[in-house]
Amino acid sequence: MSHAFQPARNNPFATEHLLRIPYLFQNRSLDELIERFEQMGSRGALVGPEGHGKTTLQETIAAEFERRGVKTHWIRVSRDCPHLPKGIFRQLIEKTSPEDFILFDGVEQISRLAWWRFRRTLKPGQACLITTHTPGWLPTLYECITDRHLLQEIIARLPVADVHVESAVIDEIWSKNQGDLRQSLFELYDRYASGELSIARSIPLSE
Repeated sequence: MSHAFQPARNNPFATEHLLRIPYLFQNRSLDELIERFEQMGSRGALVGPEGHGKTTLQETIAAEFERRGVKTHWIRVSRDCPHLPKGIFRQLIEKTSPEDFILFDGVEQISRLAWWRFRRTLKPGQACLITTHTPGWLPTLYECITDRHLLQEIIARLPVADVHVESAVIDEIWSKNQGDLRQSLFELYDRYASGELSIARSIPLSE
């Protein structure tokens, strides 16, 4: 059976729409989390499986520190790009101050030796927040956990339309992707784009 392809700009699950949704805390607020981070000495880890919102939460925390006037520096590694940027250790030593905030996304991709070298570049009192799949790199600040209700709430908060996806479809996609929120949203995007997914909406996505 063929389906009509929907233009990307009409897709309610496009990244531009999802980025407008703030991180949805399940058991504490952003201010409470930052207060705990500072009580921990401003060094900690966001822990959780892939696709459970660690990077989104890290970016949310970084944005709040930037709003307060703190300068932030990012390091990002992934399975697709597991190598640290060339000269990163020298840059951290020479171009950051103790008042700056260092954010490291994807720590589990690097070796323990590289991690040891990174730790040595941090200045006394310098804030550092990492994301990792497994605990033990830094004290755990927050464990990112998702469930189908979180996926349902994200759908309900889409800013482009009043979107409703049948509960059976959400259950199917959630189970198929084993709780990976990112992959679940990707699948919703693909299903809508192919015309396979039928949704109810009361506001047009585009004129």
